[in-house]
Amino acid sequence: MNRRTTSYIARALRRHREVRRVPQSEVATIAGITQASVSNYENGKREAPLQLVLALSDAWGLSVEQLLTVPDVRP
Repeated sequence: MNRRTTSYIARALRRHREVRRVPQSEVATIAGITQASVSNYENGKREAPLQLVLALSDAWGLSVEQLLTVPDVRP
């Protein structure tokens, strides 16, 4: 994945979390990863693995396409 794609996915994951007012620690629990990993994915420091995307789309009742779309609403 290139940097631009990683940055877009990071922004989408963060916005969906913020809209739901879910802390990074809860995302970490849902995905079975550490809060530090969630932070790295949201800040574009690491590429979000497919397992994270699938876990969050399932937990939040979204399709993968919906999850990877940056919501326009403000938290």
